[in-house]
Amino acid sequence: MTEPISSPTSSRDGRGQVFLVVGVVLILVAIGVLIYVFTRGGDEGAAPTNDPVGLTTAPVAATDASDGDLIPLDDFGEAVVTITGPDGDTCTACLLLADADATRQQGLMEVTDPDLGGFDGMLFRYDAPVDGAFWMRNTRLPLSIAYLDDDGSFVSSTDMEPCPDSSSDADCPRYPADGPFTYAVEVPQGGLEEFLLVPGSTLKVDPGTCPLR
Repeated sequence: MTEPISSPTSSRDGRGQVFLVVGVVLILVAIGVLIYVFTRGGDEGAAPTNDPVGLTTAPVAATDASDGDLIPLDDFGEAVVTITGPDGDTCTACLLLADADATRQQGLMEVTDPDLGGFDGMLFRYDAPVDGAFWMRNTRLPLSIAYLDDDGSFVSSTDMEPCPDSSSDADCPRYPADGPFTYAVEVPQGGLEEFLLVPGSTLKVDPGTCPLR
């Protein structure tokens, strides 16, 4: 038994339908290419955006430039502190605040902006005096740290270097305080004297948030 043969008319109709479908597909592809070209062209012409604080693990809060240049880190508070030097001079600093376990553990890890988003440094505050040491795992900036006791009196200070990613946890240096501390202040390395954080100084945490600069 043989298969039926289509008539010439039905063959022409079938070819016409095929051409119509192919034409529609080509039109859709062309439209898609044009949309892609215009979209990519707009992106390539725009200025690149950069994370203003260089943070890779903790996002940065969106800040309107008209509000000032302080850019807080998400989950971190802020604190105004007054430091009184051994000679009675005073200095006010605006610090990021780490006063919970999660933020104290995060600290300035992964931050690469030496200006710290406009803040002078970071204040670590504990509920009671603690003994311990800081380390620099995943910390990109060299820092200086000052430890202060429950009364805000200077305990000790030291410079800290980033721990290379290739180092094991055991090989990362620890930087302990000389005694129990309730506060610790981290600033870019070499900046403690600028804020009078030297032997004989005291620190007081002021109420309120940092003024915009």
